Amino acid sequence: MYYDGTQGDREFVLACKGRPFSVLTAPKFPTPQATMVDFKLIQELGLKMNDLQCKKLYYGGQNLRILGKVSTSVQCIRNGIQSGNIHYKANVVEDLKQTFGSH
Repeated sequence: MYYDGTQGDREFVLACKGRPFSVLTAPKFPTPQATMVDFKLIQELGLKMNDLQCKKLYYGGQNLRILGKVSTSVQCIRNGIQSGNIHYKANVVEDLKQTFGSH
């Protein structure tokens, strides 16, 4: 399932431990080297981070920090129902949702 934005952006809906979250793709932002996920979401889900760090990241005109990495299985959401699993790997970034409005 996905939602189209007003500027060509698209948010795909996934779920982990029954908690839906969105993954943003936006043509106005450069393609990142790796998928990014918000630190607060990872805390809320109780997922374990690995490769802990506090590395500076400049992305989309914003100064951010990579705090670690996460790797887990998530469920795809289609028409409001969980339909299949995918492996999800991402850099955990501080304040990602606050900065870009998506997890």
